[in-house]
Amino acid sequence: MQTLENKALIYDSNCPLCCWYTEKFIQVGALENSGRISFNELNQHQITSLDALRSRHEIPLIDTKTGKVVYGIDGLTLILSKLFPFFKNILLNENAKKLVKPLYNFISYNRRIIVPSKIAKTNTIDCAPDFHFGWRLSLITVCMSFYYLIIFGLKTQFNVFDINLFLVYPFLHIAFILFMTKNNWKEKLWNAFGDFSVTNLSTTILFTPLFLIHFFVQNIPAYFMVIVFVLFQFRLMIHYLKRIENKNYLR
Repeated sequence: MQTLENKALIYDSNCPLCCWYTEKFIQVGALENSGRISFNELNQHQITSLDALRSRHEIPLIDTKTGKVVYGIDGLTLILSKLFPFFKNILLNENAKKLVKPLYNFISYNRRIIVPSKIAKTNTIDCAPDFHFGWRLSLITVCMSFYYLIIFGLKTQFNVFDINLFLVYPFLHIAFILFMTKNNWKEKLWNAFGDFSVTNLSTTILFTPLFLIHFFVQNIPAYFMVIVFVLFQFRLMIHYLKRIENKNYLR
C-alpha cells in the first residue's frame, strides 16, 4: 500500500460518516496525517479552488501543492487504488465508476439523515447537500421496505382487536410528521420522513434478536411482545425526538 502524498479530502464536519471514513483513511496510511481538511478549516486560496456547488455533493480531493481538485468517485477511487493496488484497474475504470455513482449519490444526498448529528454553523462555505426529493424518497423506501421485510419475515405479532400494531404504528408516526411539518411541505416534511425511516430501521435491527426469540420459541408468554413493543416505541421516540430537536423541525 502507498500513501497518497500532497492530497487532502475536504470533508463535511457536520457529517459523522464523513468524519469517520476520512479519519480511517489517515489511520490506515492511505492519506498523510494532514490528509483531511474540514470546510471550516479552509483558507481563502483553497476556497477559490473549489466548485462550491459540486463540493456539497461530491467530496473534494485537493492537491495541496498545485490546488488541483478532483471530486467524489474520482477522488475516492484514487485513494482506494493506493490502498488496494491489486484492484487499481477496476477502481479506476470509468464504467465501474458509473455503476457505483448512484450509490454514492444516495449516500451523499442523504448523509445528514442517515447518521444523526447536531448541525453546527459552517464559517466558510455551506457544505450541506441540496434537498433532492428522489434520493430522499429512495432512502425512505429502502428503510421502510427492510422494516416490513423483517416484520413479515419473522412474523412479528402484537395484535389488538385483530390489528397487528407493528404494521400500523408507522402510519401514526407519519400522521404526526404531517401535522408537525404542515408549513413546509417541500423539504422539512421529507427530511422528517427520512429521519423517522432511518430511526425506525435502526430500532428494528436492534430489536431483531427479540423478534427471533418470538419466532423460534414455542409457547412464549403473550406479555413478551407487549413488553417488546413498548420498549421498541420508547427507543424509537427517544431517538427520533432527539433528531427533531437537532434538526429544528418544529421551528
